[in-house]
Amino acid sequence: MKLISIQIFPSGLSGWQSDLLKFGDNITQLFGKNGCGKTPIVQSIAFCLGYPSVFRNDIYERCNHAILEVSSPIGKLQLKRIYSKGIDIQVTEPNGEKQRFFDEKEYSTYLFEKLGLTVDSLVTNNNKSTSPYLASMLPIYYLDQDEGYNKFYSPPSNFIKDQFSEMMRMIFDLPVKHSFDQKKEKFKAKERLDYLDKQVELHSRRAEIAKKEAALVSKCSEELEEEIRTLENEIEQLKSSGANHDDSINVLDRLISKHKASIRDLTLEIAEINKRTSGIAQIVHEINTEIETLNLNEEARRVFLSFNEICGSSNCQLFSSSSDAYSKNLLYLKDQIKDLERNAEIDKLKIEQIMQQRESLEGVIQTIIDERNQSLEKSEISALVDAISELKNHIFELQSQKSDIEKVELLENKHFQTIAERNKALEKYQSFGTDKNSIPALLKLKADLREFF
Repeated sequence: MKLISIQIFPSGLSGWQSDLLKFGDNITQLFGKNGCGKTPIVQSIAFCLGYPSVFRNDIYERCNHAILEVSSPIGKLQLKRIYSKGIDIQVTEPNGEKQRFFDEKEYSTYLFEKLGLTVDSLVTNNNKSTSPYLASMLPIYYLDQDEGYNKFYSPPSNFIKDQFSEMMRMIFDLPVKHSFDQKKEKFKAKERLDYLDKQVELHSRRAEIAKKEAALVSKCSEELEEEIRTLENEIEQLKSSGANHDDSINVLDRLISKHKASIRDLTLEIAEINKRTSGIAQIVHEINTEIETLNLNEEARRVFLSFNEICGSSNCQLFSSSSDAYSKNLLYLKDQIKDLERNAEIDKLKIEQIMQQRESLEGVIQTIIDERNQSLEKSEISALVDAISELKNHIFELQSQKSDIEKVELLENKHFQTIAERNKALEKYQSFGTDKNSIPALLKLKADLREFF
C-alpha cells in the first residue's frame, strides 16, 4: 500500500479544512508554526486507516471528515472517515462502488483482504480466539506523538498473545506464532504441502519435456521475434515496391544463405559434441586405469594378510584404513564413470537430433533452390508469389520455434513459483513444531533487520 493524498473537510461555514495534500514518492515533509494543525493531519492518516486516534475537541467540532487516498493491489481506494469517537468509514473502490463500515473488525477484515494480507485465527491473552485489527498492526508503521517516543510498540491495547511478534509475522507473511486452531491448521498445512510437492514434480516434468522439444532452438525469443519482424518487413517491401524479377530471386538467395549458415552452425555444434565425447572416452579410460591400480593394491594387501608372520591375529587391523580407503575410492571412481557415460549418452542423442535438423534444412534448401531455378523461367508475378510464399514458410517456422521457447519460459516460471509456494507451505508446516522460532524465513528476516539497524 502507498499513501497518495489526504484532505480534511470542514464542518459548516466556520469549519476548518485543508488543501489536497499529496504525499511524496519517498519522503513527505510537513512543516508549519505551532498550532497550525500539523498534528491533526498526521493523526488523520492513521485515523482513516482504522486507528482510534484521539483529537482535540475543537477538531471534532470544526472538522467533518477526512479522505485518505491509497493504492492497493486492486487500484486506488478512497477512505473517508467522519470525525467522531465511533466508527463511520466509507470506502470508494476503483470501480466507484462504495462500502460503509460501522464496526472496526469488519473494516479491518475488508482492508486486510484488499491489501492482500493473510488473516489467521490468533490467541488472546485469555486463550480465546481472535483476529487482528488494523489498530493492532498500524503502530509498527505509525509513531504516536505522545507515547511513540517512549514505547517501541504502542498499540491502543495489547489483547493478542505475543501481539508484536504476531503483527510482524503478519506483515512479512510468515506463519503465526500462536494459532487458535492449531491441530486443524497443522492438518491443512500438511495437505497443502503434499499437494505442492506433487505440483513441483509435475511442473518440473513438464518443463523438462518442453526443454527437450526446444533443445535444437539456439536463439532466444527476442532474437526470433526480431528475425520474424525483418522477414515481415521484407514481405511488405516486395508487395509495395513493385518488385521486379531480380528482387524475387534475391529474396530466395538470401533465404538459401540463411539456411546454409544454420547448417554450418549445426555442423560446428556436432564437431564440438564429438570432441567432448572423445574427451569423455579418454577420461573414462584414465579412470579405468586408476581402478585397475586400486585393484592391484587391494590384491597385494590380501597377499600380505595371508602371511602369519606379518599379521598373525584373526582380528588384525593393520590394513583396515587401507581397505576403507579402497572401498571409498572405488565407489567414487565408478560413480564418476556412470556420470560421464550418462553425459555421453545425452550427447549421442543430441547429435542424432541435430543431424535430423540438418537433413531437414538441407531438404528445405534444395526445395528453395529448385523454386529459384524455376522462377528464372517464370513471369515476374509468379516469381514474386514464390518468394513471398517462401518468406511466409520461414516465418511460420520461426514462430513455431518462438512458441517452443516461450513455452519453456512459461513452464519454468510456473515451476519456480510452485517451488516458492512449496517452501512457504513447508515453513508453515514446520511452524507447528516445538521450535517455532527456527523457521528459515523468520531467521533470515531477523538477520536482515539486524543488518539494516
